[in-house]
Amino acid sequence: MSEDLIINESKIFTDPSLFGVVNAIRAVKYLVFHHTGCQNPDRAIGMYQQYGVSAHYLIDQKGVIFRLVIDNNIAYHAGVSNWRGVESLNQNSIGIELLSPNPHQDGFSDDQIKSLITLCQELISTYNIFPQNIVGHSDIAYDLNTRYLNRKQDPSHLFPWARLAKAGIGLFPDQISIKQPDSILFKIGDRNPDIIKVRDVLAKIGYHVKQAVDKYDEGLAKAIRCFNRHYNPELFVKDPDKSEAENYSLPLSGAAFQLWSSSLQKLNDLMQTIATNHNNSSNQIIFEPIIPKLHSQNPKSDYHPALIFAVSAAGLLLVVLLACFLWKSYNKTTNSVTPYENLSKITADRSKPISAIAAK
Repeated sequence: MSEDLIINESKIFTDPSLFGVVNAIRAVKYLVFHHTGCQNPDRAIGMYQQYGVSAHYLIDQKGVIFRLVIDNNIAYHAGVSNWRGVESLNQNSIGIELLSPNPHQDGFSDDQIKSLITLCQELISTYNIFPQNIVGHSDIAYDLNTRYLNRKQDPSHLFPWARLAKAGIGLFPDQISIKQPDSILFKIGDRNPDIIKVRDVLAKIGYHVKQAVDKYDEGLAKAIRCFNRHYNPELFVKDPDKSEAENYSLPLSGAAFQLWSSSLQKLNDLMQTIATNHNNSSNQIIFEPIIPKLHSQNPKSDYHPALIFAVSAAGLLLVVLLACFLWKSYNKTTNSVTPYENLSKITADRSKPISAIAAK
């Protein structure tokens, strides 16, 4: 253990209903971060006991690290969860709670984050945890009935993911290449083939979303909200997250429920970061960027169907006229073939009418 890491063992849980005992060596693959909305460790522990939940570690605002459950036992912190296709992350994860009386407004203290970094570096070294498996509760928690994400909001949009990534903990885009004003790409109800690509990339990163669906529906909107909370927290300045602490069943409204151009760019930048810097053979994610400009970044500005039809019709007419001209020219030079045979030689397709050939 690192000399800088000091763990207070005075509050370790002894009630067996609050954790699962594992006799064999447990395979730890994930770190999951949480927040608890209070500042007193004993009060927080009382809340955990009341609701029958637990975590492996608790860090107060002074930076004191309390061990609540030993690493090899299962703490009940993740609940119904999924990450990268793996269900029920309690089995193979370590849960870390951070205390903050106002996590959606004030975030976390510098002492807390310093202690968290030290603790995480020790855990990553001990269990060889991959950076893409270090997540927030919000990233993994989904509703059992709807199977939608956004069941939880911790560790809030004020959690310093970028700072942790610089310390080798988790992933955050190495650089953000946004070069233009932010704009909304999709809202609830929009349909577009590019939405399938967004779903595929979110799933590759690890988010629990349906794939092969071209609609921006409630499930995708909630997944985008979770992604924005982690990787695009600036949107929550426009749409404050503090109200989430009061009501976990908010209606789908607000900036963070929409897909913004900045969200798409950060999604691409994150995939590039994974592909270039964290390409362990067993955890590599192939980087295939989503097209950088989705229909002028405004689905309402796409070409009108009438215009598309007019252009297509004009092209078809041009092809027909060209075919007629070639047929007449060729027919003047030979009398040994019929006009239909002549046309068939030009088009090289006897089985299809001119309209079908032109449409090709």
